[in-house]
Amino acid sequence: MSLSHFISRAEQSGHLQDEHLTEPEFRQLLHQRIDALDVEAAKTDVSRFVKDVEALKIWLRDYFHELARRMQLTAG
Repeated sequence: MSLSHFISRAEQSGHLQDEHLTEPEFRQLLHQRIDALDVEAAKTDVSRFVKDVEALKIWLRDYFHELARRMQLTAG
């Protein structure tokens, strides 16, 4: 994922005020958001769009943290 593109979109949407965001800062914010996520509510929100709702059983905070750790970021 392009960190600079993310920063541009986050600024446009008003979700980010500071245009300088380092990769460690981004990752910290991402993990904080995952910690605050109501996973059951998220499952309920998306379940109507998923053909096999059993696939959502893997949706756990630990699962999202692992995905975040594996995320590869590019500068440009």
